[in-house]
Amino acid sequence: MTSSGSADTRRDAHEILQLLLNSPQLAQYYHFDVRPDRTPLKIVNLTPIDIGGSDLTAAGQKTLISTERDNRAIEITAFTIANDAAEIAFTFRVEGVIGHGTFNRVGGKWSLDKLSVAER
Repeated sequence: MTSSGSADTRRDAHEILQLLLNSPQLAQYYHFDVRPDRTPLKIVNLTPIDIGGSDLTAAGQKTLISTERDNRAIEITAFTIANDAAEIAFTFRVEGVIGHGTFNRVGGKWSLDKLSVAER
């Protein structure tokens, strides 16, 4: 039962994170065309949620999952999944960006509800 639950959580987290990475509000900051050194984009998970996912992409580019802080990475600073709702908070310090997103699951599929991305 635990492995099934954690597999479900990992699958949910992976789907939610992929939605976040594909969002135009965040993708506008990748600048892969003029900053090829940012590929693969590093995703730093600072939360206890297992996001799995070596096959995540950002704007069509591969990503690299890590747990070590990196100023040039997108850092996931908070992530909660409860029933059919999820929230995620993140920073992308190299671009001076912080953000927060909410997600809903309807009919077994996750979708982005609201995303706030701001430069600080």
